[in-house]
Parts: sequence; structure tokens; C-alpha cells
Amino acid sequence: MNATTAPSPSLRRHPRRVEAARSTSVEVAEEHRWVRLLVVPFTAGATFFAIAIATGTGWPMGVAVVLGPIALIFAFIYLCISCDANGSTPQS
Repeated sequence: MNATTAPSPSLRRHPRRVEAARSTSVEVAEEHRWVRLLVVPFTAGATFFAIAIATGTGWPMGVAVVLGPIALIFAFIYLCISCDANGSTPQS
């Protein structure tokens, strides 16, 4: 076989690559779940903190404390409890 008639390596089927692609999609979904649950409280807390600094009033600081660190702590706890880090992998 010469170089022009040899099958391309990307066209061959490799079970390990397919399995890696599946696990990567699961990992990406888990990463998106973490980002989605952690960015919202962080952004909300930062927004109210900026409002408190910009306006000089005190009430937005209380909202920033509740939405910032407290919501992040609860989000981390929920994610750690519901995470399947060592997941059940299919045995072949």
C-alpha cells in the first residue's frame, strides 16, 4: 500500500477513542453543571458588593454577603454531595 491508498488513521475505528469521547462528554457536562451553579452566586454577590461600594449605602452589602459566600458554600456542598467523581464505569 502506498501513501495515497492507505486508509487515513482518523477513519479507522478505535474503541478507546470512542470511549474517551464518551467520557469527555460526561466530564464536560459535569464541568458545565459546576460552572452554572457557582458562577450565578458569585456574580450576584459581586454585583451587590459593587452597588454597595458605588452608592455608599449599607443594605446591598447584606445582600452581597447572603448571595456571595453563603450561597457559594451551599452550592459547593450540594455539588460535592451530588458529584459522581469516582463514578460507576462500565466494566468490559
